[in-house]
Parts: sequence; structure tokens; C-alpha cells
Amino acid sequence: MSAKTIDGFAFSRSGSELHAEFGLKDFDRLADVLVQSEFSAYPSLSASLIGSRSVDGRSYVDVAVDASFPMVCQRCLGVVSVPLVFQRRLELVRSDASLPDEDIDDDRVDVIVSRREMSVKELVEDEVLLSLPMVAMHDDCVALDTSGE
Repeated sequence: MSAKTIDGFAFSRSGSELHAEFGLKDFDRLADVLVQSEFSAYPSLSASLIGSRSVDGRSYVDVAVDASFPMVCQRCLGVVSVPLVFQRRLELVRSDASLPDEDIDDDRVDVIVSRREMSVKELVEDEVLLSLPMVAMHDDCVALDTSGE
């Protein structure tokens, strides 16, 4: 898929929907935390973006992702498949000055600064990176013996 962009406010105002498929190799920053030699064994990442506006005029983009990611198990150092299915609501604001100074009361909404040209790939990559576990592990595996004996 080419580098698609959206105008965040126009996208939300019109209630647009976008469905995209990406190969894991398409994500530069994500590739740094994944086992790249396993990319061919993993199908593409499916993402959906849906724009909406609230009654009070707030603009939103809902981002949904369904994929599995090859990561290094920190217990045995083998490859572990990390499934990731999520839907995240992003509230769009026009500038950094519009960002709330304190935590938003609603944990289900993240606030981001919208631009006229927002890369769909980068938006999806940001949300995936924020959702992946910091430490990936198999549910059941044997830890490596690092005692040197």
C-alpha cells in the first residue's frame, strides 16, 4: 500500500472509513522491536480507521488493529507470537496548546494533534507500538540457564 494520508478533521467531519492492509516490513520503527527474520511467516496487519464527530463538535478517529507480531520471548529467547487486537479512540485537536494539561478523565480516549496530512501508516504504527507489551513471553516456556555452569 502506498503512503496514504488523511486530513484528520475532514475525515472525522465526513464520517469516513478506511480499511488498510500493511506488511510488517512496511513499518520502520515497529521493525526494530520485532523478529524481522519471521516477517514472511506473518500475514499482513489489518487496520481500520473510522471518523466521527460528537454532538459538542469534538472530532474523533477510531483506530482498530488485528494482527500478530513476532517478538523475542524474554524468558527463553525464542520467537513468541504476540496477538494484538484493539480499538482505540483518538480525539483530534488543532495544536499542542489544545492538549489537556492533566490526564483526561476518560481513559478510553487519547488526544493527538491533527494535521492536514496525517500518514495512516504512521498513525497505525504509533498505536501498535503503544499497545505491544514491553516484555514479550510465552505463556509456558523454560527460561534459559544463564548461570554459566
